[in-house]
Amino acid sequence: LSLGAMSRLTRRLQPWMPAISLVTGGLLIFIGLLIALDKFFSDHELEPLQTEAVVYSKEHGFAGRFDARVEFMDAQALPENRVLLDLKTSKFISRAYHCQLHLYDLAAEECGIGASDRLLILQTRADGTYTLWPCRSSREAALHSLALYRDGKETDAATRKDFKELVST
Repeated sequence: LSLGAMSRLTRRLQPWMPAISLVTGGLLIFIGLLIALDKFFSDHELEPLQTEAVVYSKEHGFAGRFDARVEFMDAQALPENRVLLDLKTSKFISRAYHCQLHLYDLAAEECGIGASDRLLILQTRADGTYTLWPCRSSREAALHSLALYRDGKETDAATRKDFKELVST
């Protein structure tokens, strides 16, 4: 990257730096992430609304931190312009990511940030490319996944206790 491109990239990424600093991996992944984000910002005119916001749901008993909530300024390109973005560097976008994004949106709404018009997963790659994935899950499925996760933790704990009583004696 040229000095001018690095300067432009630094200005663009300033509001996003907390999210970027949490991404783990090697230097190649980090450079690829920066290049992919630069392409994303070049392709879309957007305004960051919140980055790295901690949200919680008292009703459902969970909390988390989402990467970014942005407003796409070009309403023709994306008419549902308030978008919750989840940044991912993994090679596969699993159903868990879709559910996680719905839970962030539910918690953002409950704690006063507000619901988003659309939920998108921004997948960046080490080669500097990106894909913007639509969230394909539903809020109901996300809540079911949360319930199954909690039930699994309780079942595992009970099974460990049973093991100590039934097998270890």
